[in-house]
Parts: sequence; C-alpha cells; structure tokens
Amino acid sequence: MDLSELTIIQIREKLKNKEVNAVDLTSSIIQKIEEDDKREDKINAYLEIFKEDALEQAKKSQERIDKGEDLPLLGVPLCIKDNLCYKNHTMTAASKMLEGYKAPYTAPTVQRLIDNGAIILGRTNMDEFAMGGTTETSNYGITRNPRNRKYVPGGSSG
Repeated sequence: MDLSELTIIQIREKLKNKEVNAVDLTSSIIQKIEEDDKREDKINAYLEIFKEDALEQAKKSQERIDKGEDLPLLGVPLCIKDNLCYKNHTMTAASKMLEGYKAPYTAPTVQRLIDNGAIILGRTNMDEFAMGGTTETSNYGITRNPRNRKYVPGGSSG
C-alpha cells in the first residue's frame, strides 16, 4: 500500500483502524528512502535515517495502538530538520563546521513530537544554518523536488 499521498490525519486513522501497522508503515517508508538514495538523481531529503531507533519506536507505538492508546501522532513516522537536537544523534545544521556533533539533549520541539507519539525517522537536509531557500548551501548537496527532480522544493529545507 502506497501511503505517500496520504495526510498525517489519514495515516493516523488507518493506524487507529488497524488498516496499517506502524512497523510495516515505518519499514516501507525506510525502504522507499533507501531505494531512492541509490538513484543518481536521488531526492537527497534525508541526511540520516535512524533505522533501528525508528523501527523500535514503531514496535512500541504499535503495542500502544493495540492497547487502545490514542495520541495525535501515535505511530506516525516524521522527520526532523538537521538543526533540531535529538539526544545522542548527529546534528550538523548542514554545516561542515558541526560535522560529527552529537546532540547532548532533545530539543523541546522534538520532545513534543515524541510525547504525542511520533516516530522520529531521521534528519533532513537543509541550507547551512537554515540560511537560504534551495539547499544550495548545504554541506550535503541540494534536495530535489520529489515531483520533478529538476527543481528544488524551496525553503531552507530544500
């Protein structure tokens, strides 16, 4: 099942109604990203996938869903921009200067996502220090628009 066209609300409903499983959903998204990363014209949206963490979070989310727990983002895989700290994970703000930096804490924004049940899938590309609108200043290259790879999506995240 391709869920790439669904909204977060629609995904959440499918999870709640057990039409889709959080682990299967997370796995399929990771697989799609990994397949795209092999292309010469890859989208380059993700700098890093937190594969093991995300799959573990998905397993725990599914257990919570199965017990009837209901949170706004429970089981929904999301990504975080590379300028948001996520404890013990790399955060570079797309700058060579911060290469290898591990966040000593989780940013409140990310913690709110987690507290509301989100699965943190990975960190995404951006212009260096979010100062731009095309990712042309990213240490990791430009992000391509998934609808037309000749273009960028726009904004400091691409």
